[in-house]
Amino acid sequence: MNKKKIEPFPVKIPFDNVDFLHKWDEWIMYRKQRHLANYVPIGIQKTFDRLFLDSGGNMQIAIKIIDQSIEKNWQGLFPLKTQYNGSTSATISDDKLKTALAGRY
Repeated sequence: MNKKKIEPFPVKIPFDNVDFLHKWDEWIMYRKQRHLANYVPIGIQKTFDRLFLDSGGNMQIAIKIIDQSIEKNWQGLFPLKTQYNGSTSATISDDKLKTALAGRY
């Protein structure tokens, strides 16, 4: 049998911080307890890339995104939901945020 050798895929962690690594371990444990599919290396990297973008590069927001998904029993990681006058709405886009904040600073 001639099996193709699979080259290792390097994964770059978005936040090299013990708090983030603990939260990521909690996310992996949560996924295992829910019997969700294990991440493959390229899937981890894509998840890290999306988490970095959705958090705006802010580690504390990334941790909140993971917490939100666990609290809401979600299978994936999604941008934070924000509260406005008691109703829930998706986070606004960068352009809308810039427009809303224009003139405040």
